[in-house]
Amino acid sequence: MSIASLPVVDLTASSSQQLHEMTTAADKAGFFFVKPTPQQCAKISSLTFALKEAARVHVFDQSMERKYQLACGDMQASRGWEMSSQHLAELRPCPSPLGWQEPSVGQGIITERFCSGPLKESDTDPFFYPTPRVTLELDQVMREYYEIMESLSENLHEHLASLLGVHIPLQSHCSNLQIANYPSQLEIKPVSRVKEHADSGTLTILNREQTSEEGRQVGGLQLLVRGEWKSVASPPGTLTVNFGNLTQRLSQGRVPSTKHRVLNPRLNHESETQARNQRTSFAFFVKPDPNWMLPACGDEPAVTCGSLQRVGILAEFRRQGLTPTGAADAYHRLLMTHRQ
Repeated sequence: MSIASLPVVDLTASSSQQLHEMTTAADKAGFFFVKPTPQQCAKISSLTFALKEAARVHVFDQSMERKYQLACGDMQASRGWEMSSQHLAELRPCPSPLGWQEPSVGQGIITERFCSGPLKESDTDPFFYPTPRVTLELDQVMREYYEIMESLSENLHEHLASLLGVHIPLQSHCSNLQIANYPSQLEIKPVSRVKEHADSGTLTILNREQTSEEGRQVGGLQLLVRGEWKSVASPPGTLTVNFGNLTQRLSQGRVPSTKHRVLNPRLNHESETQARNQRTSFAFFVKPDPNWMLPACGDEPAVTCGSLQRVGILAEFRRQGLTPTGAADAYHRLLMTHRQ
């Protein structure tokens, strides 16, 4: 089943109309679309093409040896090349006729990602940990894309602050950009491209290819709405935005952090062209100042914002003695609860 429509926050509309659409989203599915200005759309479109190509050439089409060189530690820093623990457990070479076009297919990869963090970096602060340097081309286009998403997020957070009645400090935010590669699938996989989860920040701004729309063979995004999974097709010229668990906490549960997942494609092997169902997405996870002290909420004590973000949550689980895999599993279970 698909969602016929979601609210659209048009950044060329009046401020009051933008706030109205975001409020409607908060009262309904917890997702909405944002339509940037024409100038922003042109810039995003140009950067999306450049970023996809640079990431493909310099990261996703590289050997496994090179990819591991681009990983940060146990792949839980939201930096560099990463795969989920669930996908790493299923990683097996898969020789195929598409291997020369998509090396990730032959490597048996279900989903992989490359992540960068804030432009402000620190070797000692895990929330501002440096992004591995790959090539000047990729580094530059990621920085440009990060900056335009940063600007968009500031605009959206003005309305979010009005909606919540809370000032959200973004001056020292630790947001991260993720480029996700979903290689073509030539056989049924034991796990999905992205399992059901919620995001830990305030907002996530997702730029996804139109090939993910319902009815195509490429699979795509689904939302859990009133206990039912529904597909979401993004209108041309828009980005998909969802509220995260931090917004849910700040609103004391009034604004939902909607659970979502990414389905595997429906397979059709009538031709090699139809068998290619690769897609790429670009997600900007907005995470306010990690040192921001959040007030107590119900029976939840006052905590720092960073302790509710991915890096902080995983670090706490590891301090409790969990393995990286155990910490990752516990993290996803936590995000699927209604409260953190």
